[in-house]
Amino acid sequence: MTTTISPAPTRSAPSPAALGASGLALLAALVGGYGAVYFTGKEGWTDLGVTFVTAYLFLSGLGVVSAVATLAGRAFGRAGLLAFGVWMVVFTTLKLVAWQETEAVAFGVAGLAVLVLASRPSVRAYVGEPR
Repeated sequence: MTTTISPAPTRSAPSPAALGASGLALLAALVGGYGAVYFTGKEGWTDLGVTFVTAYLFLSGLGVVSAVATLAGRAFGRAGLLAFGVWMVVFTTLKLVAWQETEAVAFGVAGLAVLVLASRPSVRAYVGEPR
């Protein structure tokens, strides 16, 4: 009797939407994390500043880990990208309303783009979620 071993299923390359969502999340997380440390430290380190930077870096870390996990085809990566996109939009809204800081608009736009791209059916299919 002959036993045939079928090859393990192979995962296709990430879709352009997965690449775009992951790339934007990585860029926003790295640039935003650097900016949070730099500009908060420039104004002087207070207890509130340390708390803000710690929280911001934690959420930036979520964006980095989620982007890498999405590129690796993990469903939790896509969920993390959605959470990171929501965080970026909410944070931008807060900066615009509370401090009229229009420089944050680019991060809000990136967050919206991450949300739209991570919601695409091709990304859901790539990470193994039903359409």
